[in-house]
Amino acid sequence: MRTHQPSPVLLTRRDIELLRWLTLHRFAATRQLARLMSVGERGARWRADRLRQLGFLDVQSLPKGSGTAWIPTRLGATVVDLEWKRQSFSWATHRHVLAVTDKAIDLHLAGEVVVSEREMRREDQPYGEWQTNLRYAATAIGGNGPHLPDLFVEREHGGREAIEVELTRKASREWVRVMGAYRPSRHIDVVTYYTPDESILDGLVRAVHAAGAHRVVRIVEARLVFGLTDRSRRKC
Repeated sequence: MRTHQPSPVLLTRRDIELLRWLTLHRFAATRQLARLMSVGERGARWRADRLRQLGFLDVQSLPKGSGTAWIPTRLGATVVDLEWKRQSFSWATHRHVLAVTDKAIDLHLAGEVVVSEREMRREDQPYGEWQTNLRYAATAIGGNGPHLPDLFVEREHGGREAIEVELTRKASREWVRVMGAYRPSRHIDVVTYYTPDESILDGLVRAVHAAGAHRVVRIVEARLVFGLTDRSRRKC
């Protein structure tokens, strides 16, 4: 007696690339997927929904009418040989992730090699233990541990850039602490802070002066649309 064998699931190269990107960057909205794949939103939604129906993606409505987020499932992460982590949603968290993802897409489309926070942690803090020779994290100072940026750009002919996205106001001493950690980190050539908020920008500028981090830190004011765009001006 013949038994029915389920049809194999065929994933395209673009499917695999999309699943890997989403697993490394946590999640993304439909319009971001459209930018990443250089297709219209309808095409991006079709591909993402197909992967959802096959069990590789989940979907989540974002707060405040921000649209839809596509999130890798355990199966989706397994396909690209990455560890799966359950995602929790809050307005502050998802807004920051979307802004960082926008900047990552900007850099990717510009031909840059972008390293996600997850990839950095896997390299510098495997199994929860910080490595002696850090590749991405800012050097620990005082009693504080190393600090990982939101993104990292590695350029073939030099120029290693850490990317920080600031959407909420922090205590000045926290910014000074982080900038102070970047200052002696010789494996990092420049740290670029992006923010859409004038008051945050002013606080960052003051922190640069307090930390004495002029050599390594630059600050860019970026207009916030969905996340960050490249319509920006350098402040410091």
